Amino acid sequence: MIYRITSAAVAMLVASAAPTHAVSGGNATSCDVRGAYSVVDVPAGSIALTNLGQPEEISQVLVPTDLKSGAYDVLVTREGQDLYRVDGTSTYLRTQFCYEYAYAQKAVLRYRSLGAAGSGTLVFD
Repeated sequence: MIYRITSAAVAMLVASAAPTHAVSGGNATSCDVRGAYSVVDVPAGSIALTNLGQPEEISQVLVPTDLKSGAYDVLVTREGQDLYRVDGTSTYLRTQFCYEYAYAQKAVLRYRSLGAAGSGTLVFD
């Protein structure tokens, strides 16, 4: 069954134990997904500490979320290294070693939920 992610189906990426990588074959690229995240707005003036202990002002935080297991037709846009936004939602997908430079690109997300953690595959058209 193929699902369509809507803004009501917000998801966050969570790291899983499964290794991830990108595989190209034919015209499609497949990337392993480590989890799903939702965007949470934080109050103005909020700060976070970087990995180096430096304060950084922030306006949003990505938090892990539970995404129902299944296959989803999605449009995705690359927002940064190994981070893809599901267009039209507040859902982000975290990958590892995924080099697809996508902008509103069609893809199929096959996701297996493990509670707040999950993993899957993102296959770009």
